[in-house]
Amino acid sequence: MRGCAVLMSALASAVLAGGCSKEDESRAPVVSGDGKSVAVAKKSGEREFVVKDGARVGGTYDQVLGPVLSADGRSVAFGARIDKDWVMIRDGVVVSKPLDRTAGPVFSPDGKSLAFIALSDKKWSIIKDGARVGETYDNIRGVTFSPDSSSLVFMASEKGKSFLVRDGVRQAGEYEWADVPVFGRDGKSLVFVVGTAEGQKLVKDGVPITAVHKRIESWAVGPDGRSVALLVESDTEYFLVKDGIAVGGRFPRFEQVTRPVFGPDGRTVAFAAAQEGRTWTVFRDGVQEGEEIEADVVTELAFHPDGRSVVCVAQRRGQWYVLKDGRAVSEGFDMISNLRTDAGRKVVTFSALRGSKVTQVEITE
Repeated sequence: MRGCAVLMSALASAVLAGGCSKEDESRAPVVSGDGKSVAVAKKSGEREFVVKDGARVGGTYDQVLGPVLSADGRSVAFGARIDKDWVMIRDGVVVSKPLDRTAGPVFSPDGKSLAFIALSDKKWSIIKDGARVGETYDNIRGVTFSPDSSSLVFMASEKGKSFLVRDGVRQAGEYEWADVPVFGRDGKSLVFVVGTAEGQKLVKDGVPITAVHKRIESWAVGPDGRSVALLVESDTEYFLVKDGIAVGGRFPRFEQVTRPVFGPDGRTVAFAAAQEGRTWTVFRDGVQEGEEIEADVVTELAFHPDGRSVVCVAQRRGQWYVLKDGRAVSEGFDMISNLRTDAGRKVVTFSALRGSKVTQVEITE
């Protein structure tokens, strides 16, 4: 890696401001959805701070959690500990009262609203734009805005039961366990996995849309909003279920796996998985596709605009690449994110970080 770049956890990160002194340590950076801004939390001595696009945001703190960027890259938010208290900071300004803990800041898609999880007096709540949303709960997770930024949902737990809260109102249905909610393609319906004594199932607006399985590893809804693909576990094996029917073979337990993705035809389903160390395989409709991939991590799987090939983001020896059918079709970067495909223009685009510079890259191959 070049310059001050260092590898942090499973991501290749870069020092975005200052020199390469041992007192300056950086963590994995985040890139905005438009691929134009980058932010990272750094540590110098015993103090931590946040750098956005090469400039420090706010002051130095005892501890920093985050940061997160708005989709347009204009705003950055993070939790900060000052002595024993935690506060939420947006664009360098404290936007909360002192709290026992802050977590999970998330911007609305339009970048106007900021919501986060707050702990006070041993109870959790959601704070949105300075005001509490809903009640206090034993636990909260999966804070999500609707695509049009008009609605805020999250999963809450109380007395051992999980339930959905939408715009501060508890929704019908209680579950032994519930995963984070995801808005459907219509931007209104909510899909999530729930756990019961018998196993797990996928529900849409509280109504089951799949059978019960021992465990649902990951899932996806097709472009028509109706087809569903599940990667499920049965004893020590995995298998793919598409619209209630097992597709392809059964596989030994995976060490790592991506979320399945539907192809442009709305029927074909692909996912990538690692069964041993750095050896990854792409499966299409449950059948191995192409050569095995040597990589530490594979993420952001998508179908190429040609409708046949599969592209993904992969890390190899501290550098990130875009792969097509297992072959690198990009240069190596310190980090790659926001992989997108454009069937109309027949290009693959992504945000690429090298040193302190983030750029948008297009691949026509």
